Amino acid sequence: MANLSDIRNGIAANITAAGILCYANARDSAVCPEAHVGPPEKIEYDYTAGRGMDTWFIPVRLYV
Repeated sequence: MANLSDIRNGIAANITAAGILCYANARDSAVCPEAHVGPPEKIEYDYTAGRGMDTWFIPVRLYV
């Protein structure tokens, strides 16, 4: 199973808009245009019976 770092890196790698830099971690400052994949804002555990699924809400912020 993938860990959180792998998931955030995968999201960042799949943002392929022309001219947009994308980072898997938030940075202190932005050089526009760029996107940051943030840490989970909310996690819902036990979404289905018996620990079948958890839902993670991972924000992607675009700075233009």
